[in-house]
Amino acid sequence: MKKTITPALIIIIITGLIFPVHAFNLDPAISVPEFKGAGVNAQDKIELTGYSKGAELLKNSRYTDIGGHWAKKAIIRMSAQSIIKGYGQHRFSPNSNITRQEVIASLVRMKGGEATIQEKLSQQGEGLTGSGIIDDIWAEEYILEAQNLGILTGDEDSNYSSYTTREEIAVWTARLLNLDPVYDNIEILYTLNDWRKISFENIGIIEAVLQEKIMEGDSNRNFNPKGYISRGEFASILNNISERLLEERELKQYFGQVINVQNKNTKDIGSLIKETIITVKNIDGTITSITTKSNANGIINDFVVYKNGAVSNSEILSMGDEIEYIVKGDEVIYVQTYNDGSIVEKIKENSLENSNLRTYFGKVIAISKEAYSPMQNDKAIDRFRVRNIDGQDFDIVIETDMNTGIKNDIIVYKNNGVGGSNLLAIDDDIEYRVKNNETVVYVNVITMAREVINGVVKAVNPAENKVTIVDYDNNTRVFRVMPYANVIINMRQGAISDLKYGQEITLNVNNGLVTSITGETFMDEPGYIPDDGMTRIGEIKYIGKDNITIEYSDKAKETFKIDEDTILAKEGRAIKYYDLREGDKVKLYFDDIYSREISKIQVEGKEQLIKTLYKGKLNKVDISHDEITLTSPKELKNGRWQSTDDYKIKVQLDALATIYYNGNDIGIDDLGDNHINDDVYVVLEDSYGKDKGIKVVVKGGNEKLYNDEIDEINFAADKLELDNGRNILYDEGTIIIKDNRLVGASSLEQDMNALVVTDYSRNGYRASIINLGVTGGGRIFDNIYVGKVELIDTDEFDITWYSQLMDNEWDDVSRGSMTFEYNDDTVIVDVTDDYDEITSHDFFHDGYSEEEDEDYFTFIIADEDRNVIAMTLRKDELFEKSGIDTSRQIEDKLDDLLLTKGSVEDIDQLRDRLKISDPYDWSSFHEEWNQNRNDEYVDIEQTLFIKGDEIIGIDDIDKDDTIYILRDDEDAIFIFVE
Repeated sequence: MKKTITPALIIIIITGLIFPVHAFNLDPAISVPEFKGAGVNAQDKIELTGYSKGAELLKNSRYTDIGGHWAKKAIIRMSAQSIIKGYGQHRFSPNSNITRQEVIASLVRMKGGEATIQEKLSQQGEGLTGSGIIDDIWAEEYILEAQNLGILTGDEDSNYSSYTTREEIAVWTARLLNLDPVYDNIEILYTLNDWRKISFENIGIIEAVLQEKIMEGDSNRNFNPKGYISRGEFASILNNISERLLEERELKQYFGQVINVQNKNTKDIGSLIKETIITVKNIDGTITSITTKSNANGIINDFVVYKNGAVSNSEILSMGDEIEYIVKGDEVIYVQTYNDGSIVEKIKENSLENSNLRTYFGKVIAISKEAYSPMQNDKAIDRFRVRNIDGQDFDIVIETDMNTGIKNDIIVYKNNGVGGSNLLAIDDDIEYRVKNNETVVYVNVITMAREVINGVVKAVNPAENKVTIVDYDNNTRVFRVMPYANVIINMRQGAISDLKYGQEITLNVNNGLVTSITGETFMDEPGYIPDDGMTRIGEIKYIGKDNITIEYSDKAKETFKIDEDTILAKEGRAIKYYDLREGDKVKLYFDDIYSREISKIQVEGKEQLIKTLYKGKLNKVDISHDEITLTSPKELKNGRWQSTDDYKIKVQLDALATIYYNGNDIGIDDLGDNHINDDVYVVLEDSYGKDKGIKVVVKGGNEKLYNDEIDEINFAADKLELDNGRNILYDEGTIIIKDNRLVGASSLEQDMNALVVTDYSRNGYRASIINLGVTGGGRIFDNIYVGKVELIDTDEFDITWYSQLMDNEWDDVSRGSMTFEYNDDTVIVDVTDDYDEITSHDFFHDGYSEEEDEDYFTFIIADEDRNVIAMTLRKDELFEKSGIDTSRQIEDKLDDLLLTKGSVEDIDQLRDRLKISDPYDWSSFHEEWNQNRNDEYVDIEQTLFIKGDEIIGIDDIDKDDTIYILRDDEDAIFIFVE
């Protein structure tokens, strides 16, 4: 009985401690893997100094009348960059209206024209006296330069001592930035109440200014184009455009975090000089060293610092400050602190770019400081031992260079604040991000939450690493999957992209992020689970008359019973018990937890089938990508090694791939260190659309191939004897293939034909490969009938001169009658002249029966109750131009028909032909499948394709599909797709 998702099966464990742990001091004798704090590029360190006119700049940037003003930060910032000036006596007058003359001067300075103006003034001002005359020359030069820069056109009102309107400033600023007017997409301006007051010719340019967010309307949604603008508002506008014009002013802008502040005293001609060296880690990972100096008389070189609303010099900077700093030449003129995590985020984001990143969860279990010894080491080390949720221990190591003071620290988020490693404490639960498996980018102190969630897949987004599931309380939940998350599907390594709609999966979730997924591809309706029952997943090791034995992932085995009520399905289609193969990966359903009788068997699809078996010379082993490269590869095909078209191939190894040498399991590192240029055998399997190596065997001696019958097997001694008397050892490393599946030694049987690839050494013959070929398929052709149509009724018909194919052999042709049932779903094809599919109505009414004086011969596929699945009809003869139309002739012809099994090598729809590799033909004389040595070709122009109990089309056939063919020489009658 089925039921929908209702039971509350979610196990949620939310706890501050994922595992019991006690703080302890680190034992230096215990070595664990290390991650280091993010390194800095000290070798390419940038050396800067404070501004040589820092004292004057600081004086000109301090005002007594802007304390609570909303534009304070912009005023300080623009004053420190010498763009805007105060009125003396530390007054700025932020609420006073600004004159056109002041605006023009500031815009020219913003464009970098200040030096030109000062040079002209010095030339013109020689011998002149009187402040009024000098002011006039000053204003005139700025106006001329503004015209040269295109800010002014010459058509403006010449009264530059008057106040500036908002419309004028918008137009001049747009010209300064070379903004193009916006006419075709005016969105913002028309939302303002007073847009009609703007001069028509300026509408497009003001829309551009609004879209660039240089200016905006007021709280009443007015622009006030004719209204005056205050000095504070203008400072804000200048600040909005400042970064666009840094290059014109020969300024550079940097962001970083102060990682060290050192103070030292030096002497210069008897004067004591205090030096402060500020080390900054920039967001690109580089280092800047900024040196400021002062003496008893005051500042020698320094810069303006804006921090926490106060204006000062470098003395107020401290370790951990997040700063923006403006540089002119090799001198710093202005620093602004943020300390809101934004710059740290930029450092982190830059560290995350183009890197191999992993997120881990764990707990700080110990902290230690390693003593600094100038004789032995120039670094002081802080060590934080972390135990991850998987039980592994790692050390996060923070190094401080005692010569430079540079600390390779980490970014730590804790209690809504941000800082360095000094924030970490024992028992902190942390999430930490590691770059390139070497350095820690950041640590986030969290309250750890762990969940184990069961449900079914609703949607998968591999691009965003997200999976949506419906849990067993009918809740839809979306999770982000970590890039390193271990995905296991049907006991094999997979990826998030392999998850399919309707799959049952189990998620291990840590702090909302999925760290592992286990699931299966045995899909029923979404949410299907047995009612008070159980399920088992494993691989078939043995198939008995009414039982099967499966092996679990831990190698344990269990046997269960099968009866006539057991449902069998594969890829959504019903299959028969005889379709099962050893090596099949299956999910078993039981009606209750105590039952040994299987209610349903779900068989995995063609993903479990072997795609290719290669032999080649090992050229390269890429451990980081689990990839090997073979040269001169050959493919085992048609019972012999055949060269491929490629000189070199790369093989991606499955994460669970096994590697053997001389019967011993070795690692991929051993493979790369000791076996380059050795010959290897590699088994490839279809891993959800991508071929992956699942077993690698290193050739240990001289190769010899045998194609013979197994005469005797000694399972105790792991030895078999072939019919030719050759004794061959096998072991865990032997590749054993049966029905295109990788199987174990328990699948070996006496009297089986086997292709054995051996390594010969002084220790004798050892099997590298045992290919048992085709052993199944014995009943896939059952329920095929041939005969002559006799009587047809509305839902049944009789045939005479009939024979049935059973156990791969045709019965004697009977002259009696046999009745079959048909319906509207029965596929009926008239192949007399062409492939003409007819309806059941046509079959009954169009004269296909003997009583209508017509002779039609038929091939039929039916179920056990003789319900017809599909049938072909041919008028007057059994085969085209064969003249076979008597029972005796039919019997003789049936003995000539061939049963063939193989893999689809190529599909030629233009010529209606299939190329079959590794073909086996059934031998009635030997009652076994015999392998052909060459590819076979079959014509499929009038062929019916069957998968399960369904008729499919040629478009449903894929390369490498395993097929079984009933054929008349090259003409395929029926093709069964496994």
